[in-house]
Amino acid sequence: MKHIKPLVLGCLLLAALLLCGCTGMLGISTQVGFIDRAGNMVIEPQYTSAYPFEEGLAAVMIGNASYSAWGFIDTTGQYAIEPDYTRTRVRSFYQGLCPVQTTIDKTTCWIFIDPQGNDALNLRFGNASVFVDGLAPVQSLEGAKRYGYIDISGQYVIEPQYAVASVFSHSEGLAMIRTNDGETGLCGYINRQGETLIAPKWSYAGLFSQGLAPVKLTYDQETFDWGYINTAGELLYGGGYADALGYNDGLAATAITDEQGNTLYGYLDVHGQWAIQPQYAQAGSFGEGLAPVNFGTRDDPSWGFIDVDNQVVIEGQYTVAGSFSQGLASVGVDAQ
Repeated sequence: MKHIKPLVLGCLLLAALLLCGCTGMLGISTQVGFIDRAGNMVIEPQYTSAYPFEEGLAAVMIGNASYSAWGFIDTTGQYAIEPDYTRTRVRSFYQGLCPVQTTIDKTTCWIFIDPQGNDALNLRFGNASVFVDGLAPVQSLEGAKRYGYIDISGQYVIEPQYAVASVFSHSEGLAMIRTNDGETGLCGYINRQGETLIAPKWSYAGLFSQGLAPVKLTYDQETFDWGYINTAGELLYGGGYADALGYNDGLAATAITDEQGNTLYGYLDVHGQWAIQPQYAQAGSFGEGLAPVNFGTRDDPSWGFIDVDNQVVIEGQYTVAGSFSQGLASVGVDAQ
């Protein structure tokens, strides 16, 4: 379990932007299905990638990275929206709408579809994320291609001005924004009126949850300096972690490096104390009381699920695993 640079440096901003996890582009060697909390495979492995269930639907991909189609299934595994090869990327459904990337008149763009697969807003964006409490971050298709926020009718509430923008956290009402691209860009937080409440100062930052947000102090990916701030922008603890995810169920997956250079994940409580000591090669966020963890190594993964007391609920047996949502979690198995 030798040290590998945490992938979150490149993907935490993306995760904050999307507000929906996924098992990733897994390739043809892995097939993805869904299990229930007892570990029963309720939707057989058959997809290349899958998102968690939201509002009764989960985005699933068939095909491969170069030629794929995204569709949406219900909790029985039946297609609610058939796979479409013009959908090159998708998010999840929130507030009855889902952003999808497609091509219209030879232009690649993002639109919002309804649960029947219809274009709901008849608007085009360079990028788009999901609606939370009536607002969604979108990137303008033309010009400087900056991010702003639209309401459910498609009208701009906060004009495009940011290099990156996340969804708003439901409980705190804060969204992460990034001022510029590259090393000159810094992350801060705005409220729903577009007012800056936490001045940009962090090189990377995640979404607020349970009053805390993960931040990285420097842009250097070789420097392990992740920590957690409060809604006043104060660094409460950390500043030396190798990786840091957001809080859920009162716990946050956080990584350290040991003396041998191995990256080990455990879970911090909201006071910055180890509720579960670092011991896993990889770990995901808790969802509905369970968290996916890799009992094996990155090269030879064996994902299973633990509870908040670090008791094994589902033994390690999967090549990849996502968090539980609406009673189901996506898991990967070796393709036969």
